[in-house]
Amino acid sequence: MKNIEQILKDAGVELTDEQKKAVHEGVVENYKTKAEHEKAVGKIEAERDAITGQLEAATTALAGFEGVDVEGLKAEVEKAKAAVAEAQENAKKAIEARDRDDAVKAHTEGLTFSSKAAKERFVQYVGDKNLPYDNGKLLGFADTVEAFKKEYENAIVDKEASEKEVEFTKPMGTTQPAPKSAENDAKMREAFGLPPVKKEE
Repeated sequence: MKNIEQILKDAGVELTDEQKKAVHEGVVENYKTKAEHEKAVGKIEAERDAITGQLEAATTALAGFEGVDVEGLKAEVEKAKAAVAEAQENAKKAIEARDRDDAVKAHTEGLTFSSKAAKERFVQYVGDKNLPYDNGKLLGFADTVEAFKKEYENAIVDKEASEKEVEFTKPMGTTQPAPKSAENDAKMREAFGLPPVKKEE
């Protein structure tokens, strides 16, 4: 999925650095595709229905044991209570997992990746870390990004540095300025998944 900046760029809209920053902040805070929303809602509704069924069954079982003072049935009563507690815990975990997934996607929108595969690997990487979630924020996300960069070099593109090194859009008929060095050019091409420039013989 393209980020909003790339969509605007494909449509011929060029943004200043200040506008890009404002767009990224707005997307992270507010953006979610319709498909993502419907998928999340469908998943939670299915989990809700399953949990509701568990709760109803457990409640019915508890009601059947009320007023029965038989030692042999006490274990069954405790078992039914445990089922209710487990269903409630499962519901809580399902909601937390949904909120954490939404937070990962929102935080990830502010990053630029060298490829779709790099972005998918990063989302999986963050999920494996099971970062603490608090009120829409993933605690330790910035440290996780830095750790990922060290483990997977060039997967996340340094946007500010790349814009200083390479001018991506130029009017027709003009000459694109050369990078500051061949080494930087090679790194940039590798980050964006481009083949190295062949040396003229």
